Amino acid sequence: MVDSTIGSDGLKNTIKESLQSFIEKCNNDKEKGDTFVKWAIRRLYKLTTDDAENATVDGWNDGGIDACFPLKGEDQDEEIYIVQGKFGKSHNETQVGITKNKIEKLLKTPPSKIERPVIAGHIGKFREAKVRHLIYITDQEFPKKQELISLNDLPIDFQVMGIGGIRDAIWESIQEPAKGRKADLNVEKAVQYKDWYIAIVGLSELGRFVERTRDYVFESNIRQWLKFTGRVNKGIKETLQTSPGHFFKYNNGITIVAAKIEQDKKKMLLHSPQIVNGAQTSNAIWEEWTRNNAIEGHLSVTLIKGNMDEIRNITKYRNSQNAVNGKDLVSLLDFYKDIQHQFKEKGYDYEIQSGKFDTLKLAEKVKFQGNKEYNMYLEGDKAPYSISSKDAVQAFIAGIIQSPTEVGCQ
Repeated sequence: MVDSTIGSDGLKNTIKESLQSFIEKCNNDKEKGDTFVKWAIRRLYKLTTDDAENATVDGWNDGGIDACFPLKGEDQDEEIYIVQGKFGKSHNETQVGITKNKIEKLLKTPPSKIERPVIAGHIGKFREAKVRHLIYITDQEFPKKQELISLNDLPIDFQVMGIGGIRDAIWESIQEPAKGRKADLNVEKAVQYKDWYIAIVGLSELGRFVERTRDYVFESNIRQWLKFTGRVNKGIKETLQTSPGHFFKYNNGITIVAAKIEQDKKKMLLHSPQIVNGAQTSNAIWEEWTRNNAIEGHLSVTLIKGNMDEIRNITKYRNSQNAVNGKDLVSLLDFYKDIQHQFKEKGYDYEIQSGKFDTLKLAEKVKFQGNKEYNMYLEGDKAPYSISSKDAVQAFIAGIIQSPTEVGCQ
Protein backbone atom coordinates (compact mmCIF):
# COMPACT_ATOMS: atom_id res chain seq x y z
CA MET A 1 0.00 0.00 0.00
CA VAL A 2 2.70 2.49 1.04
CA ASP A 3 6.17 2.52 -0.46
CA SER A 4 8.46 1.00 2.16
CA THR A 5 11.60 2.78 1.00
CA ILE A 6 12.62 5.26 3.66
CA GLY A 7 13.05 8.94 2.87
CA SER A 8 13.30 10.86 -0.35
CA ASP A 9 13.76 7.81 -2.63
CA GLY A 10 10.39 6.47 -1.55
CA LEU A 11 8.90 9.90 -2.05
CA LYS A 12 10.13 9.95 -5.64
CA ASN A 13 8.11 6.82 -6.46
CA THR A 14 5.07 8.32 -4.76
CA ILE A 15 5.43 11.51 -6.82
CA LYS A 16 5.57 9.52 -10.05
CA GLU A 17 2.45 7.58 -9.06
CA SER A 18 0.66 10.83 -8.18
CA LEU A 19 1.51 12.42 -11.51
CA GLN A 20 0.50 9.31 -13.43
CA SER A 21 -2.93 9.29 -11.76
CA PHE A 22 -3.55 12.76 -13.22
CA ILE A 23 -1.95 12.19 -16.63
CA GLU A 24 -3.86 8.97 -17.38
CA LYS A 25 -7.09 10.99 -17.50
CA CYS A 26 -5.78 13.19 -20.34
CA ASN A 27 -6.85 12.69 -23.95
CA ASN A 28 -3.85 14.13 -25.82
CA ASP A 29 -0.29 15.41 -25.44
CA LYS A 30 -1.37 19.03 -24.97
CA GLU A 31 -3.66 18.08 -22.09
CA LYS A 32 -0.83 16.06 -20.56
CA GLY A 33 1.56 19.01 -20.77
CA ASP A 34 -0.96 21.44 -19.24
CA THR A 35 -1.86 18.97 -16.49
CA PHE A 36 1.80 18.37 -15.66
CA VAL A 37 2.47 22.10 -15.23
CA LYS A 38 -0.57 22.58 -12.97
CA TRP A 39 0.32 19.46 -10.98
CA ALA A 40 3.92 20.63 -10.52
CA ILE A 41 3.32 24.25 -9.52
CA ARG A 42 0.65 23.21 -7.00
CA ARG A 43 3.10 20.90 -5.25
CA LEU A 44 6.29 22.92 -5.64
CA TYR A 45 4.87 26.32 -4.73
CA LYS A 46 1.83 25.31 -2.62
CA LEU A 47 -0.69 26.96 -4.93
CA THR A 48 -4.38 26.19 -4.56
CA THR A 49 -6.19 24.51 -7.45
CA ASP A 50 -7.72 27.86 -8.43
CA ASP A 51 -4.37 29.67 -8.19
CA ALA A 52 -2.72 27.06 -10.40
CA GLU A 53 -5.56 27.31 -12.90
CA ASN A 54 -5.31 31.11 -13.01
CA ALA A 55 -1.51 31.00 -13.30
CA THR A 56 -1.53 28.70 -16.33
CA VAL A 57 -1.28 30.22 -19.82
CA ASP A 58 -3.47 28.36 -22.30
CA GLY A 59 -3.71 28.69 -26.04
CA TRP A 60 -1.44 29.69 -28.89
CA ASN A 61 1.80 31.67 -29.03
CA ASP A 62 2.68 31.62 -25.34
CA GLY A 63 6.25 32.75 -25.96
CA GLY A 64 7.69 30.11 -23.66
CA ILE A 65 5.39 30.89 -20.69
CA ASP A 66 3.28 27.98 -19.45
CA ALA A 67 2.54 29.60 -16.10
CA CYS A 68 3.23 32.90 -14.34
CA PHE A 69 2.43 33.76 -10.73
CA PRO A 70 3.64 35.94 -7.84
CA LEU A 71 5.11 34.71 -4.59
CA LYS A 72 2.39 34.49 -1.97
CA GLY A 73 2.81 36.72 1.06
CA GLU A 74 3.57 40.30 1.98
CA ASP A 75 5.85 40.81 -1.02
CA GLN A 76 3.23 39.65 -3.51
CA ASP A 77 3.96 40.89 -7.04
CA GLU A 78 7.53 41.76 -6.03
CA GLU A 79 8.76 38.19 -6.59
CA ILE A 80 7.52 36.61 -9.83
CA TYR A 81 7.81 33.08 -11.23
CA ILE A 82 7.65 32.14 -14.92
CA VAL A 83 7.43 28.40 -15.57
CA GLN A 84 8.00 26.42 -18.74
CA GLY A 85 7.08 22.73 -18.53
CA LYS A 86 7.97 19.87 -20.84
CA PHE A 87 6.24 16.54 -20.40
CA GLY A 88 7.37 13.25 -21.86
CA LYS A 89 9.00 13.35 -25.32
CA SER A 90 8.56 17.12 -25.64
CA HIS A 91 11.60 17.47 -23.38
CA ASN A 92 15.17 17.33 -24.64
CA GLU A 93 18.36 19.12 -23.66
CA THR A 94 18.02 21.81 -26.34
CA GLN A 95 14.67 22.93 -24.90
CA VAL A 96 16.46 24.43 -21.88
CA GLY A 97 18.33 26.92 -24.07
CA ILE A 98 15.26 27.55 -26.23
CA THR A 99 13.26 28.52 -23.13
CA LYS A 100 15.84 31.16 -22.14
CA ASN A 101 15.93 32.53 -25.68
CA LYS A 102 12.14 32.84 -25.85
CA ILE A 103 11.92 34.75 -22.57
CA GLU A 104 14.78 37.05 -23.59
CA LYS A 105 12.97 37.78 -26.88
CA LEU A 106 9.80 38.70 -24.98
CA LEU A 107 11.75 40.96 -22.62
CA LYS A 108 13.20 42.83 -25.61
CA THR A 109 9.82 43.24 -27.31
CA PRO A 110 7.77 46.40 -26.55
CA PRO A 111 4.48 45.50 -24.81
CA SER A 112 2.43 46.87 -27.72
CA LYS A 113 4.21 44.45 -30.08
CA ILE A 114 3.42 41.34 -28.02
CA GLU A 115 0.48 39.72 -29.75
CA ARG A 116 -1.32 38.29 -26.71
CA PRO A 117 -2.31 40.78 -23.95
CA VAL A 118 -2.02 38.12 -21.24
CA ILE A 119 1.60 37.44 -22.22
CA ALA A 120 2.35 41.18 -22.35
CA GLY A 121 0.89 41.53 -18.86
CA HIS A 122 3.00 38.70 -17.44
CA ILE A 123 6.19 40.02 -19.02
CA GLY A 124 5.43 43.52 -17.74
CA LYS A 125 5.15 42.25 -14.17
CA PHE A 126 8.27 40.15 -14.67
CA ARG A 127 10.24 43.22 -15.79
CA GLU A 128 9.10 45.26 -12.77
CA ALA A 129 9.58 42.54 -10.16
CA LYS A 130 12.31 42.88 -7.56
CA VAL A 131 13.12 39.16 -7.78
CA ARG A 132 12.58 37.08 -10.96
CA HIS A 133 12.51 33.29 -11.22
CA LEU A 134 12.54 31.37 -14.50
CA ILE A 135 11.80 27.67 -13.95
CA TYR A 136 12.16 24.88 -16.50
CA ILE A 137 10.52 21.66 -15.28
CA THR A 138 10.15 18.20 -16.80
CA ASP A 139 8.91 14.82 -15.63
CA GLN A 140 12.02 13.23 -17.17
CA GLU A 141 15.31 12.50 -15.42
CA PHE A 142 17.47 15.59 -15.90
CA PRO A 143 20.31 17.12 -13.84
CA LYS A 144 19.18 19.80 -11.41
CA LYS A 145 20.64 23.21 -12.17
CA GLN A 146 20.38 26.67 -10.66
CA GLU A 147 22.24 29.78 -11.75
CA LEU A 148 21.92 33.55 -11.88
CA ILE A 149 21.57 34.64 -15.50
CA SER A 150 21.01 37.96 -17.26
CA LEU A 151 18.36 38.35 -19.95
CA ASN A 152 18.00 41.78 -21.52
CA ASP A 153 20.18 43.12 -18.65
CA LEU A 154 17.77 41.80 -15.99
CA PRO A 155 19.10 39.42 -13.28
CA ILE A 156 17.07 36.22 -13.19
CA ASP A 157 17.24 33.14 -10.98
CA PHE A 158 17.15 30.30 -13.52
CA GLN A 159 16.36 26.76 -12.34
CA VAL A 160 16.09 23.47 -14.20
CA MET A 161 14.28 20.59 -12.47
CA GLY A 162 13.73 17.06 -13.64
CA ILE A 163 11.69 14.54 -11.67
CA GLY A 164 14.56 14.22 -9.19
CA GLY A 165 14.67 17.97 -8.64
CA ILE A 166 10.91 18.04 -8.09
CA ARG A 167 11.36 15.25 -5.53
CA ASP A 168 14.13 17.19 -3.77
CA ALA A 169 12.05 20.37 -3.58
CA ILE A 170 9.02 18.55 -2.14
CA TRP A 171 11.23 16.60 0.29
CA GLU A 172 12.79 19.85 1.49
CA SER A 173 9.35 21.37 2.06
CA ILE A 174 8.37 18.28 4.09
CA GLN A 175 11.48 18.68 6.23
CA GLU A 176 11.27 22.44 6.67
CA PRO A 177 7.72 23.75 6.18
CA ALA A 178 8.60 27.27 7.37
CA LYS A 179 11.73 27.67 5.23
CA GLY A 180 11.87 31.04 3.48
CA ARG A 181 8.89 32.44 5.41
CA LYS A 182 9.15 35.71 7.32
CA ALA A 183 6.79 37.25 9.85
CA ASP A 184 6.96 40.25 12.13
CA LEU A 185 5.99 40.27 15.80
CA ASN A 186 5.50 43.55 17.64
CA VAL A 187 6.58 43.47 21.28
CA GLU A 188 5.96 45.77 24.23
CA LYS A 189 9.39 45.09 25.73
CA ALA A 190 12.18 42.61 25.03
CA VAL A 191 15.33 41.58 26.91
CA GLN A 192 18.12 40.04 24.82
CA TYR A 193 20.73 37.56 25.97
CA LYS A 194 23.00 36.04 23.30
CA ASP A 195 20.70 34.48 20.64
CA TRP A 196 17.44 34.60 22.55
CA TYR A 197 14.94 37.13 23.83
CA ILE A 198 12.33 37.28 26.57
CA ALA A 199 9.53 39.49 25.26
CA ILE A 200 6.19 40.85 26.44
CA VAL A 201 3.57 40.63 23.67
CA GLY A 202 -0.03 41.84 23.57
CA LEU A 203 -2.67 39.14 23.20
CA SER A 204 -4.19 40.88 20.18
CA GLU A 205 -0.73 41.07 18.56
CA LEU A 206 -0.17 37.34 19.04
CA GLY A 207 -3.61 36.67 17.56
CA ARG A 208 -2.60 38.69 14.49
CA PHE A 209 0.72 36.81 14.28
CA VAL A 210 -0.97 33.40 14.38
CA GLU A 211 -3.57 34.48 11.81
CA ARG A 212 -0.78 35.30 9.32
CA THR A 213 1.35 32.21 10.00
CA ARG A 214 -1.11 29.40 10.78
CA ASP A 215 -0.26 27.41 7.65
CA TYR A 216 3.31 26.73 8.79
CA VAL A 217 4.16 28.06 12.26
CA PHE A 218 2.97 24.99 14.22
CA GLU A 219 4.59 22.21 12.19
CA SER A 220 7.15 21.42 14.92
CA ASN A 221 4.58 21.26 17.72
CA ILE A 222 2.58 18.06 18.14
CA ARG A 223 0.10 19.62 20.55
CA GLN A 224 -1.28 22.17 18.11
CA TRP A 225 -4.45 20.26 17.20
CA LEU A 226 -5.47 19.05 20.65
CA LYS A 227 -8.85 20.39 21.61
CA PHE A 228 -9.79 22.16 24.84
CA THR A 229 -10.65 19.01 26.73
CA GLY A 230 -8.22 19.20 29.66
CA ARG A 231 -8.60 21.26 32.82
CA VAL A 232 -5.62 23.49 31.93
CA ASN A 233 -6.87 24.17 28.41
CA LYS A 234 -10.35 25.04 29.64
CA GLY A 235 -8.68 27.41 32.10
CA ILE A 236 -6.81 29.15 29.26
CA LYS A 237 -10.04 29.69 27.38
CA GLU A 238 -11.89 30.89 30.47
CA THR A 239 -9.15 33.40 31.40
CA LEU A 240 -9.16 34.85 27.88
CA GLN A 241 -12.92 35.32 27.99
CA THR A 242 -13.37 36.57 31.55
CA SER A 243 -10.11 38.19 32.70
CA PRO A 244 -7.58 38.60 29.86
CA GLY A 245 -5.77 41.29 31.87
CA HIS A 246 -4.56 38.53 34.22
CA PHE A 247 -3.37 36.23 31.42
CA PHE A 248 0.31 37.17 31.83
CA LYS A 249 0.23 36.16 35.51
CA TYR A 250 -1.61 32.88 34.97
CA ASN A 251 0.10 31.52 31.83
CA ASN A 252 3.65 30.20 31.29
CA GLY A 253 3.88 31.81 27.85
CA ILE A 254 5.07 30.35 24.56
CA THR A 255 8.36 29.60 22.79
CA ILE A 256 9.14 30.55 19.20
CA VAL A 257 12.27 29.34 17.40
CA ALA A 258 13.44 31.17 14.27
CA ALA A 259 16.37 30.70 11.90
CA LYS A 260 17.15 34.41 12.26
CA ILE A 261 15.80 37.20 14.46
CA GLU A 262 16.09 40.87 13.51
CA GLN A 263 15.06 43.58 15.96
CA ASP A 264 14.05 47.10 14.97
CA LYS A 265 12.98 48.83 18.16
CA LYS A 266 9.71 47.10 19.09
CA LYS A 267 9.39 45.04 15.90
CA MET A 268 10.95 41.56 15.68
CA LEU A 269 11.34 40.12 12.18
CA LEU A 270 11.36 36.32 12.45
CA HIS A 271 12.79 34.13 9.68
CA SER A 272 11.22 30.63 9.41
CA PRO A 273 9.42 30.90 12.76
CA GLN A 274 8.06 27.83 14.57
CA ILE A 275 5.98 27.80 17.76
CA VAL A 276 7.57 24.80 19.48
CA ASN A 277 5.89 25.16 22.87
CA GLY A 278 2.57 26.82 23.68
CA ALA A 279 0.64 25.93 20.53
CA GLN A 280 -2.58 25.38 22.47
CA THR A 281 -2.15 28.73 24.19
CA SER A 282 -1.50 30.37 20.82
CA ASN A 283 -4.52 28.73 19.20
CA ALA A 284 -6.74 29.74 22.11
CA ILE A 285 -5.58 33.35 21.81
CA TRP A 286 -6.09 33.29 18.04
CA GLU A 287 -9.58 31.84 18.45
CA GLU A 288 -10.52 34.61 20.88
CA TRP A 289 -8.86 37.23 18.65
CA THR A 290 -11.09 36.19 15.72
CA ARG A 291 -14.04 37.28 17.86
CA ASN A 292 -12.37 40.34 19.40
CA ASN A 293 -9.43 41.90 17.53
CA ALA A 294 -8.87 44.33 20.41
CA ILE A 295 -8.50 41.70 23.15
CA GLU A 296 -6.57 43.16 26.09
CA GLY A 297 -3.82 41.52 28.11
CA HIS A 298 -0.30 40.21 27.52
CA LEU A 299 1.79 37.05 27.62
CA SER A 300 5.48 36.22 27.73
CA VAL A 301 7.17 34.97 24.56
CA THR A 302 10.61 33.36 24.44
CA LEU A 303 12.30 33.89 21.08
CA ILE A 304 15.24 31.59 20.28
CA LYS A 305 17.50 31.56 17.23
CA GLY A 306 18.01 27.96 16.05
CA ASN A 307 18.26 25.61 13.05
CA MET A 308 16.08 22.57 12.31
CA ASP A 309 18.12 20.19 14.47
CA GLU A 310 17.91 22.61 17.38
CA ILE A 311 14.17 23.03 16.80
CA ARG A 312 13.69 19.28 17.27
CA ASN A 313 15.59 19.29 20.57
CA ILE A 314 13.88 22.44 21.84
CA THR A 315 10.50 20.94 20.91
CA LYS A 316 11.38 17.74 22.75
CA TYR A 317 12.65 19.29 25.98
CA ARG A 318 10.26 22.23 26.21
CA ASN A 319 7.36 19.77 25.91
CA SER A 320 8.90 17.19 28.26
CA GLN A 321 7.05 18.56 31.30
CA ASN A 322 3.72 17.94 29.54
CA ALA A 323 1.92 14.68 28.90
CA VAL A 324 3.40 14.13 25.44
CA ASN A 325 4.19 10.55 24.54
CA GLY A 326 7.48 9.52 23.00
CA LYS A 327 5.56 8.21 20.00
CA ASP A 328 4.18 11.74 19.44
CA LEU A 329 7.68 13.17 19.19
CA VAL A 330 8.87 10.33 16.98
CA SER A 331 5.96 11.07 14.65
CA LEU A 332 7.47 14.46 13.86
CA LEU A 333 10.54 12.92 12.23
CA ASP A 334 10.98 13.44 8.50
CA PHE A 335 10.28 9.76 7.83
CA TYR A 336 6.75 10.13 9.18
CA LYS A 337 6.16 13.32 7.21
CA ASP A 338 7.14 11.36 4.11
CA ILE A 339 4.65 8.65 5.08
CA GLN A 340 1.97 11.34 5.54
CA HIS A 341 2.51 12.46 1.95
CA GLN A 342 2.31 8.88 0.67
CA PHE A 343 -0.89 8.14 2.62
CA LYS A 344 -2.47 11.30 1.19
CA GLU A 345 -1.77 10.07 -2.34
CA LYS A 346 -3.60 6.85 -1.40
CA GLY A 347 -6.65 8.74 -0.12
CA TYR A 348 -5.94 8.69 3.62
CA ASP A 349 -5.14 11.31 6.23
CA TYR A 350 -2.10 10.19 8.25
CA GLU A 351 -2.60 12.03 11.52
CA ILE A 352 0.79 13.07 12.89
CA GLN A 353 -0.52 15.79 15.22
CA SER A 354 -3.08 14.40 17.65
CA GLY A 355 -6.62 15.53 16.91
CA LYS A 356 -5.85 17.28 13.61
CA PHE A 357 -8.48 15.42 11.58
CA ASP A 358 -11.23 16.48 14.00
CA THR A 359 -10.45 20.15 13.39
CA LEU A 360 -10.66 19.96 9.60
CA LYS A 361 -13.63 21.50 7.87
CA LEU A 362 -16.03 19.12 6.13
CA ALA A 363 -14.75 20.30 2.73
CA GLU A 364 -11.25 19.16 3.76
CA LYS A 365 -12.37 15.86 5.30
CA VAL A 366 -14.25 14.74 2.19
CA LYS A 367 -11.05 14.95 0.17
CA PHE A 368 -9.95 11.73 1.90
CA GLN A 369 -11.84 8.85 0.30
CA GLY A 370 -9.49 6.02 1.21
CA ASN A 371 -9.28 2.81 -0.81
CA LYS A 372 -12.13 0.30 -1.05
CA GLU A 373 -9.68 -2.60 -0.63
CA TYR A 374 -8.49 -1.36 2.76
CA ASN A 375 -11.36 0.69 4.23
CA MET A 376 -13.07 -2.37 5.69
CA TYR A 377 -10.07 -3.06 7.92
CA LEU A 378 -10.09 0.36 9.60
CA GLU A 379 -12.19 0.97 12.68
CA GLY A 380 -12.94 3.84 15.03
CA ASP A 381 -14.66 7.21 15.01
CA LYS A 382 -12.42 8.59 12.25
CA ALA A 383 -12.54 5.49 10.09
CA PRO A 384 -12.17 4.79 7.37
CA TYR A 385 -10.26 7.80 6.07
CA SER A 386 -7.95 8.90 8.92
CA ILE A 387 -5.13 6.86 10.41
CA SER A 388 -3.48 7.87 13.68
CA SER A 389 0.32 7.74 13.58
CA LYS A 390 0.30 6.15 17.05
CA ASP A 391 -1.97 3.33 15.90
CA ALA A 392 0.04 2.89 12.71
CA VAL A 393 3.33 2.65 14.65
CA GLN A 394 1.84 0.11 17.05
CA ALA A 395 0.42 -2.00 14.21
CA PHE A 396 3.72 -1.85 12.34
CA ILE A 397 5.78 -2.93 15.35
CA ALA A 398 3.36 -5.69 16.35
CA GLY A 399 2.47 -7.02 12.90
CA ILE A 400 5.40 -6.30 10.61
CA ILE A 401 8.33 -6.21 13.04
CA GLN A 402 6.70 -9.04 15.03
CA SER A 403 7.42 -7.41 18.39
CA PRO A 404 4.00 -7.12 20.05
CA THR A 405 5.52 -6.62 23.50
CA GLU A 406 7.09 -3.33 22.39
CA VAL A 407 3.93 -1.53 21.26
CA GLY A 408 3.13 -0.09 24.66
CA CYS A 409 6.39 1.81 25.06
CA GLN A 410 6.21 5.60 25.39
